Amino acid sequence: MNIFDDANLNQKTVKMKVKSLLVALAIAFSGFVSAQPIAAIAKKGNKVGFIDKSGNWLIEAKFDIVQTFKGDYALAKVNEKWGTIDKKGTWVIPAKFERLSVPEDGYAMAMLGGLWVIVNDKGETVYKNTEYKKIAKLGNGMLVGYMKKTADYIDVSTGEKVATPIESKSLNQFSDGLARFKEKKWGYIDKAGSYKIKSQFDDAKDFKDGKAMVKSAGKWGQIDLNGAWIIPAEFDKIQGFRKGQAIAKQNGKTGIINEKGNWIVKPQYEKLRLFNSGMAFATKGGVKGYVNEAGEFKPGPASATAIYPFSDGYAMIKVVDKIGYMNTKLEIVIEPKYTKALDWGGVFGRVMIGESWSLVNEAGEEFKISNVQKFYKFHGDLMAFKSNNKYGYIDKTGEVIIKPIYTSVEDEYLYNVTSKGGFGMLTKTVYQAPNRDANGFILMNRGGKYGAVDKTGKEVIPFQFDDIKAFFPF
Repeated sequence: MNIFDDANLNQKTVKMKVKSLLVALAIAFSGFVSAQPIAAIAKKGNKVGFIDKSGNWLIEAKFDIVQTFKGDYALAKVNEKWGTIDKKGTWVIPAKFERLSVPEDGYAMAMLGGLWVIVNDKGETVYKNTEYKKIAKLGNGMLVGYMKKTADYIDVSTGEKVATPIESKSLNQFSDGLARFKEKKWGYIDKAGSYKIKSQFDDAKDFKDGKAMVKSAGKWGQIDLNGAWIIPAEFDKIQGFRKGQAIAKQNGKTGIINEKGNWIVKPQYEKLRLFNSGMAFATKGGVKGYVNEAGEFKPGPASATAIYPFSDGYAMIKVVDKIGYMNTKLEIVIEPKYTKALDWGGVFGRVMIGESWSLVNEAGEEFKISNVQKFYKFHGDLMAFKSNNKYGYIDKTGEVIIKPIYTSVEDEYLYNVTSKGGFGMLTKTVYQAPNRDANGFILMNRGGKYGAVDKTGKEVIPFQFDDIKAFFPF
């Protein structure tokens, strides 16, 4: 049973790399600054609570379901009712609601006796819906109420309706103090219902961190909260920014722009990915190759049947039906001789030899472990692997540091749990990476019980829990 969510949402694996850059960095899953207190949700019997990194209870296991803390409070459920608790486990919002969202801006949506209400951060009802067929989209203290053919904004601090420029049957959630609104064109209104940014755009997205993507005269750009252009509307398409860069399309060709809308890679490609290891996988004139950071396009080797994106300094290359690896100079460093391979993971390529997965380093040396079903990528100094349905770890020399005796590790199903947008329901993102804090311990299952070992395999949390999920800043 998933202790986070009684709806048993499906699990999917996606990739993510984590870097600790600042002393106070709070990241999405389990990498922390060691000086900051951390906690994990743990299960004992049929109840859950919170433990510290030694396995001691911070908050006793007395809840049916809990969520990770957001600030000083966390959602918790007992006897089919939701409330919020503080870091001592004391109820702040009493557990009396059938459903409850995480309080934001001092308010939360809740269901009480089958009716949706708005409560403050003490659980006191400040708005009770007696008029609308449905209420939703609480944001910045503004709520949307739906009738059969119309919708209204409600200021939950007063319970009063807020008039909009024209009547509408579909309203958008407030974000950064503004909401998208459409007459003939899209604009943005403030919490008084007046235009802050006039109706002028063909399309518009919600504001986030003071920025919003908008479409004008058929082209996309980005504006600030005053409607001033950050990125001029010159692009057919702009994908989401990552590390200050985004894929953009102009006149049918693709390139890469920075956060000011300047070209880093000029638009001359049919297909293009963001940089990895200083190389961006691209297709130009039907030819696959790579763009370096100087903007130069380099086609793949003439001998290649297929080439693949770079990862950790190397890219797979296929010649006829065999796979090897090449470096960023497009020199083949591992001869194509493997029938199956995965992208480079840290200091090793992951290749199939016979019926078992093995590793190969940049010198071409092979490291074999019996009956390996899967290798993961390195996180820090260790790489997890699965052998005979058990999990272990190797280091960067290929030596087995933690023997494969564990029935599960958080490499395969690592949860980053967020509760935004849910009403007593969790949104889960799953990453492929070990569940380790800055001290290097790993959550594992042994003999049906959960605990943790350090990077040498030494037990640091006793294997006595029925479940433990990823540590988070507490």
